[in-house]
Formats: sequence, structure tokens, C-alpha cells
Amino acid sequence: MPNIWNVPLERSASFFPDRPAVVEEGRKVSYRELNHQAGRIARALLDQGVQPGDFIDICAPNSADWLAVYFGVLKAGAVAVTLSALLKEEELSLLVRQAQPRFI
Repeated sequence: MPNIWNVPLERSASFFPDRPAVVEEGRKVSYRELNHQAGRIARALLDQGVQPGDFIDICAPNSADWLAVYFGVLKAGAVAVTLSALLKEEELSLLVRQAQPRFI
């Protein structure tokens, strides 16, 4: 399931599996764990019928979970459309209508 955009994550998980990829609010997420979470998200998206090239909007505060979703979308072969969680409702609505994502 790896694609060109996940090669750095896959390589980091291979070479430095136990090193922290993300540290937030006292929580450490290793490269292995981030890669595993991204793989689970990719599998869930594929199970829901996501096809390569489908747009998936991501709108959430920056976090380790956000990164796992981002890399999971890429692992599924979809296009991650990142939207700022700070945008107003009407701004988000316009962007979502333009992107016509398969999932948000």
C-alpha cells in the first residue's frame, strides 16, 4: 500500500521505529505507531470505497491524530485537502463545495 508520499514515513518507521515522531502535551507517538495508525486509517478509507485520486478534506487542529489521518489518506492513494480549523463556517463551506470531497 505504500506510495511515493509515504516513503519518508515508511523509512522513518523502519529505521527509527521507537523514536518519537510527535510529542504533544506529554504524549509521545513513535514513528512505528504513527505509521501503524496511518495504515489503519488507509484501510478504513479503502473499506469505505475510497479510490485513488478521491479528495478527502481534513479539518482539525494540528495534532498527532491529524498527522495520522493525513498520512492515512495518502496511503489510501487519495488526495489530502487540508483545511484550517480556524476558518469560519462560510469559508469552509465554500472550500468544501469547491473540492467536492469523498469524505471530510
